[in-house]
Amino acid sequence: MFQRDFILRMIEEIAKMIAIALKLKRSGETSKAYEELKRMTEKLTGISYDDLINGDTNNKSISIKSNDPVEYLDAKGQFFFTAGELCLDLDKRDEAQTLFETALFFYTNAEDKHKSFSFQRQVDLSKIFEHLDRMAAP
Repeated sequence: MFQRDFILRMIEEIAKMIAIALKLKRSGETSKAYEELKRMTEKLTGISYDDLINGDTNNKSISIKSNDPVEYLDAKGQFFFTAGELCLDLDKRDEAQTLFETALFFYTNAEDKHKSFSFQRQVDLSKIFEHLDRMAAP
């Protein structure tokens, strides 16, 4: 029960982080949204934003626990997807790519570990693949 309450609070916290970033972005404060994104990433992952961006995304220093609920993994995926789109808006393509790959990491783990389907996850995954394909094109 305690762990479930903790996870629900974390999901709520991630939703608030996404809302703050989107509100700043919509009000034209993309630089401020970017700084918030960096701060939130560290709070969410326990590693610095720069370490995440400069690290090897195939060998995550971000861990997934076997008992992490699918909703928690989806929330993290959605956070990094939103962060990637913000970085694209700021023409930070390399950072956006890493953030999209991180979102992909969480979303695919949600699918693989929980054998679950989410329409929103599929929409986000489709957009992630579109972004990554466009970014790979010369």
